[in-house]
Amino acid sequence: MFFDNRTESWEYPTRRGASRQQSARCWLSESGFSQFEILYKYIPLNPVGGDLISLRKIDSGLLSILVGDVVGHGISAALIASLVNVLANKNQEKNGLFPKRYLEILNTEANNYLPEDYYFTALYGLLSSNNNSTKFTFSRGGHPYPFVYSSSEKIARIYEIAGTPLGLMNNLTYEELSIDLLPK
Repeated sequence: MFFDNRTESWEYPTRRGASRQQSARCWLSESGFSQFEILYKYIPLNPVGGDLISLRKIDSGLLSILVGDVVGHGISAALIASLVNVLANKNQEKNGLFPKRYLEILNTEANNYLPEDYYFTALYGLLSSNNNSTKFTFSRGGHPYPFVYSSSEKIARIYEIAGTPLGLMNNLTYEELSIDLLPK
């Protein structure tokens, strides 16, 4: 996932294959994020699989972003992704403001409910914006590292933080990192 300062948009690169472009432009203008346009392209390896993405308005100026990928392919991975989505939504109400805690609790829930051979990677973060700044605070559970591209500097910064995939073992801890995207 990256934020392009030139277009002020987020994009998440995914796999090759059939594609479907999604835009959150209209929804964002009503949720306190009119200065952003979030675009992502969903490109599954197979028509049915375990990829998931969720954008959720928490309140004015605060948006949660969850990106995940369940191990495996086909219908079984899609069914597990549906279960992960239910667990993620349940976790959102209590822990959605704390990315580190969010992944820790989601990992516990995954260990309680997922079949033994399944696990998933995830990146969960909060995009927050006010009059003074815009920040992305996130935690990562084995998902590819996010990066931010600055068009003015023509450079991409990769933000590497540790994180084990979810559902592999209990009592995991996750790191949290906050990035200033548009400082004062």
